[in-house]
Amino acid sequence: MKHIARMSLLSFAFLVAACNGSNTITDYEDGDEFSSASSAVMMEESSSAMSDEASSPTALVPEGRVITMSVTDFAFAPNSITVKSGENVTLQLTGVEGVHGFAVPALGIDEAVGPGETIRVTIPTDQVGTFDFFCNIPCGEGHRDMKGSIIIQA
Repeated sequence: MKHIARMSLLSFAFLVAACNGSNTITDYEDGDEFSSASSAVMMEESSSAMSDEASSPTALVPEGRVITMSVTDFAFAPNSITVKSGENVTLQLTGVEGVHGFAVPALGIDEAVGPGETIRVTIPTDQVGTFDFFCNIPCGEGHRDMKGSIIIQA
């Protein structure tokens, strides 16, 4: 019975989010905005985790923060990300046009994303500092402009 109530509540929350005219959701803790697409992914993952909860004595652990980023010719948006040390952060990159790389050598990240593709990258947040990211796949004249930074604060 608890499972049915939880699924009904989750379905209702998803319906409200889908019908909302806004394209962003604000994280009230630190004011960051997330796209409704990332909230749908988080709700879908929460739903599958809830179905496992009935058979597991362990409480659910929140997924953490998901930051969405679009990758186009020739920019990352956003191109600056600020997180806290020890925070559980996943970067969700969606390729809009062209094939691009997402490299953060200091954090050991080297991924590629193509048009219409979405990938998820976990950001290690155990080091404090500013870490530059850039496209490491030659993609045309604006290739050198494809860069940004991840700022990990204490």
